[in-house]
Amino acid sequence: MTRWRSPWRRLALAMIGVLGLFLVLPSAAVGQDLASLERAVEELEALVRVADFERAIGKAETARRGARNLPRSPASLRAQARLEVLLCTAQVAMGDGAGARSSMQRAVYVWPLLELDPRTTSPRLVKLFRAVRGNGGSARTAP
Repeated sequence: MTRWRSPWRRLALAMIGVLGLFLVLPSAAVGQDLASLERAVEELEALVRVADFERAIGKAETARRGARNLPRSPASLRAQARLEVLLCTAQVAMGDGAGARSSMQRAVYVWPLLELDPRTTSPRLVKLFRAVRGNGGSARTAP
């Protein structure tokens, strides 16, 4: 009983616990699979649809951080581009022009084949998209 009360043993056990947290938490907290990214995009679409732009921006930024470690596949890149377009939509609605431009640039960077349907997309977003695409937004340089 007294051997576990030794300060050195408690320190050793604490260090093992902390090391375990550093090995397990980053992959669980930061890493994200494609299904969870797609769920996040669906949640963002719902938030944008009901004009809850502040929450949409917060969720989009969290999802963006999690998507960084996803393998680059066509499906994950399309989902990331959708996420950026939704974030751009919320930023335009909140009056953050610079943030919206940056998000649109990231969307075009991630998915150069991105197209917006002018019949279902806000004219302001379409105009921003065309400006980004026209200014080399489809170039493969990071925004």
